[in-house]
Amino acid sequence: MLEVVDHQLDEGYSDDQYRDGGQLDALGAMDPGPELASVLAGIDRARLNGHRLVVVLQALSRQIAHDQAALYAVMSEISYCPPGDVASPPDRMGVPDEFAADEIRAALALTRRSADTQLDFAHQIRERLPQVGEGMGGGRLDLARARVLIDGTDHLDEETARKVVDAVIDKAANLTIGQLRARLRRLTIEIDPDDAKHRLDRGVDARRVVSYPNPDGTANLLGSSLQPERVAAIMRRLNRLAQQARHRDDPRSIDQIRADIRSPLTCGGGSGSAGRR
Repeated sequence: MLEVVDHQLDEGYSDDQYRDGGQLDALGAMDPGPELASVLAGIDRARLNGHRLVVVLQALSRQIAHDQAALYAVMSEISYCPPGDVASPPDRMGVPDEFAADEIRAALALTRRSADTQLDFAHQIRERLPQVGEGMGGGRLDLARARVLIDGTDHLDEETARKVVDAVIDKAANLTIGQLRARLRRLTIEIDPDDAKHRLDRGVDARRVVSYPNPDGTANLLGSSLQPERVAAIMRRLNRLAQQARHRDDPRSIDQIRADIRSPLTCGGGSGSAGRR
């Protein structure tokens, strides 16, 4: 059980005692911000046991989310500033500047696409889903989960998206990325099942097979946007054939056997070659 104490350092404990372990468990109750950043900067990790290192880890995660929220807030603010120089007044425009992403790209050495993506995310958590930005600023929501919330509701109108996020945001910190993504999918289907069906149909219309090389000289063959029931049927068949083809002296893993079976099947052959290297 973490001990909750006053955050001030001058009530019976020296600064060294606080930072080096005496009252370090108080970090569990500290909100992110300048005070927490100051305490974290003075911690000597080598003097902490495993329990207190975990407390520091959680505090650092909250502080990083807080700082990332501030970073995106500045990005968004930049887009409302008219072009100028070092002596320009702090004016703001009513709409974002169309060249703001170029400013961000030059400042952070980003590609054009990355700068556009980062600025779009900044606008999303400031204007479309401000509760996500507030969650990051309060250290309750890290960047990865914030992106899942933004991407998982991108197809919804603003009002519906906010309702979906409100329904899951308080639980998001205790869910894995996969669990959060699945929870969002269920909520969006429940809210608008017709839209979910239309999106599935549009996605299947984009189905394709692509191939690309890997740095090690191998290559990948990927079927994308396929019907989920067909993918499940294919995997069941591959698993069944792989289990049938596997024998005691076979040095291959089950994944390797599945891959070896898939090649002749795709090329029009049978499954007879699955038992040979």
